[in-house]
Amino acid sequence: MKLPRICSSNSSVTKDCDGYEEQLEHHSNECFQLSQKRIILAQESMEENNIDVIILFDGNQTSSKFVGTTAPFGALLIFRNLDPLIIAPPIFEEQAGGNIDTEVMHFEGDLLSTLGKAIALRIGHKKRLKIGFDSFSLGYSVGLVLQRIGYKLADVSSTVLTDSLKKPFPEELKYVREISRICDCGLEAAYGALALGIRECEVAGEADRAMWRAGATRFRFPSLVCSGTKSSFPHSTTARKIINEGETIIVDISPMFLSYDGDVARSFLLGDDKKWAQYYQILQDSLLEALSIVMEGTNASEVDSRLREILTRTGLPSHPHLTGHPIGGFRSPFIGTNSRDILDENMVFVIEPGTYLKGTGGIRIERHVLVKKNGFEILDRFNPNFQKITG
Repeated sequence: MKLPRICSSNSSVTKDCDGYEEQLEHHSNECFQLSQKRIILAQESMEENNIDVIILFDGNQTSSKFVGTTAPFGALLIFRNLDPLIIAPPIFEEQAGGNIDTEVMHFEGDLLSTLGKAIALRIGHKKRLKIGFDSFSLGYSVGLVLQRIGYKLADVSSTVLTDSLKKPFPEELKYVREISRICDCGLEAAYGALALGIRECEVAGEADRAMWRAGATRFRFPSLVCSGTKSSFPHSTTARKIINEGETIIVDISPMFLSYDGDVARSFLLGDDKKWAQYYQILQDSLLEALSIVMEGTNASEVDSRLREILTRTGLPSHPHLTGHPIGGFRSPFIGTNSRDILDENMVFVIEPGTYLKGTGGIRIERHVLVKKNGFEILDRFNPNFQKITG
C-alpha cells in the first residue's frame, strides 16, 4: 500500500524555497524579540539566586536562545540590573543581519581579557561579584578557565538557565511544530530510500538532503542509520555498512531550525519477521499507554515508570537510556526514574521507548510531544509500517 505523503512545503513558517532568505530574516527578527523576553526571565532568577553576571559562550543552543541569532559571536554577558552585552568580532553585526539591538563590544585576540574588561567597565572591580556559567553546555573545564577573570564562579545550569528555559513561550510553539515537520521530511526520505543493498550512509544522505530542502538550518548531531547487530547499541554510528534483508534498522535524526532542535527516531525492517514486528507493536503500545497520563501536573517519573512496567510485563528488556528528554533547546522535562520534573502546559519533549537484544538487533521509537493542560499532542506525523516488503 502506498503511504500518503507527509512532507510538503505547506508550512506556517517556511512556505517554500522562494523567498526563503527573507522568511529566515523575518523569523530571526522575531527570535531576537523572544530572546529579550528570556533575558528578563533570567534576570529575575539571577536576583533570586544572587548572581551578578552570567557569561554564555557561542557554539550551543543555550546562548542562541538569549542572543536571538545564529551569527557567530564570542560571548554574551547578562547583567542582573543592566542591559546585556555581546562580545563579538567586528564582522558579527554584519552577519547578524542588522536584527540585533543589543550593545556589542568588539574583541580581537584574547576573549577572556575582553570579558574581564567588559565586566569592569559595566560594574567596576568588585571582588565579591558572582559570575554564573553553564556547565550543562560547556562543562566544568570552562569554569576553571573562567577563574582567570578573578571573580567567584557559580554554575547556573540548574537554576537560572533552567528557570528561563523551562518551556517555550506560546509564540515559539510554531517553531517547534516547524522542526517536527522537518523531521517528518527526513524520516519519509529515509524510509523511501530503504532497499536491499543500500548503505547506511546513503540512507542518511537522503534524509539529510530532504531536511535541508525542508528548511533545516543545521543539525544537532549527524543523522544516525544503524542496521543489524549495530542497532543493538542504543546510539551507534552511521557507517558504509550494507543493509541486508531481515535486519532491524534504527533511523535517528536531529535537524535544527534556528535555535530549535528536533529529535525523532523510527525503526524498520526490510522483509518479514513476525517476532520483531510484535516487539515493535509492543513499543508503540507502551508509548501510547505512557502518554495517556501526560497532562499538566503529572510527575515525569510516573510517565517513565508506566512505560517501563509495560515492557517488563511483556518480557522485553527495557531501554538503558532515559525514556524522554526536552527538545527545542529547552531544559525540561526529563522523563526518567529519578526525574523531579513536573509536566507543565506547553512543555515539549521526546518519548523514546526502545529494546535492544545483544548480538541480534534493536528498535527504538522517538516522538515529539507537546504537553497540554488536560492531555498531550504528538507533533510529528510520519508513522509508516515497521516492515517494508521489498522486491
